[in-house]
Amino acid sequence: MSAIPAPTWHERAHQSMGAAQAAHQNAMNQADSSAQAHDDTVNATHDMYKDVVGVMDQKASNTKTLVETLQNRAWCLDGSLQQTRESLLQLQTAMRAKDGPMQLCLWRLGERTKRCNKREQVRDDAEIALEEERATLLQTQMDLANSIEQTKDMIRQLAARMTDVREDLRHKTHSLGVDELSLANAQSSYATTASRTPPRKGPLASLGKSAGVRRMPDRFGLVEGDSNEQMRMQRTMQLEKHAADHDEAARILCEQNTRLMDRCHYAVLDAKAHSDTCLGERINETQHMKMRLQDQIYETDSKISHINGIMAETNFHMNNLQEPTSMHSKAASVRADRTNRESFLDPVTAHLAANSDGVMQAHANLSMEHQKEREQLQSLHDHRRQLEEDLHGKALAISIDQRCLKMRVSDVVGTQHMGGVGPPLPPGAGPDYYRINGPPLPNHGDPLPGRGGHTIRSDQGGDPLAYGRGGASARANSSFSQRDYNMAGSMPPFHGTAGRTMVPFQAGAPTANNFRLSGSTPRNGTPRGLSATGNSVLRQQSYHH
Repeated sequence: MSAIPAPTWHERAHQSMGAAQAAHQNAMNQADSSAQAHDDTVNATHDMYKDVVGVMDQKASNTKTLVETLQNRAWCLDGSLQQTRESLLQLQTAMRAKDGPMQLCLWRLGERTKRCNKREQVRDDAEIALEEERATLLQTQMDLANSIEQTKDMIRQLAARMTDVREDLRHKTHSLGVDELSLANAQSSYATTASRTPPRKGPLASLGKSAGVRRMPDRFGLVEGDSNEQMRMQRTMQLEKHAADHDEAARILCEQNTRLMDRCHYAVLDAKAHSDTCLGERINETQHMKMRLQDQIYETDSKISHINGIMAETNFHMNNLQEPTSMHSKAASVRADRTNRESFLDPVTAHLAANSDGVMQAHANLSMEHQKEREQLQSLHDHRRQLEEDLHGKALAISIDQRCLKMRVSDVVGTQHMGGVGPPLPPGAGPDYYRINGPPLPNHGDPLPGRGGHTIRSDQGGDPLAYGRGGASARANSSFSQRDYNMAGSMPPFHGTAGRTMVPFQAGAPTANNFRLSGSTPRNGTPRGLSATGNSVLRQQSYHH
């Protein structure tokens, strides 16, 4: 017989069924919980993908914006560098262009020191104008030299900013590539995940950010990451602003350089024109004075001729006194034979004595006048000699000033080349090469601004001041210093000095009483009244007593 009573059997069955139903309920609850967890996981995964993809897309967008900004700034800096190098080349060309006018000015000052005597060595308006022209040229060279140094410094700063921008652009470009690749991978993974487990729909389908991010935002450095991204963008924008400031400063400097070159150019032209005007006025003034000297010499010669006539007449009268003197002597000799009774002081003897004394007094007076006439004649000769010397000095001064006025920069440059100063002449060129073809262009081989492409050659060592166009080497980085101009330097005279003026009253020269100017037409550069050799063309004619 069974030992378990019937009620116990029913209780056990009910207990087992109740436990099974409870297990069923627990299983259903677990299934619902797992299903909810599955939905939460799928939705959280989708939210995570959306969050990561959104952040990556934002990061890539920010980096792309920075790359575009840096590329535009690099392009602007490159244009500013090219423009600044062109401005530097123009400044250096303008600096070298002042050498020719400076040589001409110094040559003129040196030539004017060759005026014959101290009487002509005056600090006239032409001398003052030439000194002012020299000061203007020196000032323009100093201003251009200062601008050259400022432009070189600006080129160095622009090159440094260009290096910084390109370095940051390299990093940003690489970061953009990495971000875009990460974004593409994330989008591909998101698409694969979405195809396998599409997002769940329901009241809890959209949970926003992942639970970990929602619960502990600081655990994963979200706040620090946002702060670092802001600092990254701010650093790039500061670099761009700093480069933009240099770009604007370079543009302003180039405009200032252009205005400076124009101002220096017109200042040199005005100074040269003023010097030419003063030289022309000085030539006219000296020519007028020369004509007055010639008139004075002509008048002095007429006075010399008149004094010579007076002296001849005085000699004539002195010679005529010999006859009365001889008559007195003969009368006295004859009357000495009178007898003692008749030998007394009679009226004849008294008159003869009086007449003899008068003749002797007249002869003494004429001798004194003749001596005075000789002194006056010597004084006229001395004054004429001084006038002749002054005339020669005026003629030489006119010749020098006319040569200075006609001299051009190309002539002075050609003269310097003949003396071995400056760049050598081209092969086979004669000494008149630069006078005919003009002065050489500065820095032969340098490219002209605005031609060819801007390149920095590798053999230039990355020097920001090196300037290359079309593969041609440039010398924009050559150093310039203030030259020491010396008027007594190696500047040989371009023309020979005038000859000596003939002095007609030297020892052995006949006395002149008639002068006239040469009828021949003087050659260019020869003062009026002088021959081609510089000798006086006042011709002498012998005086016939």
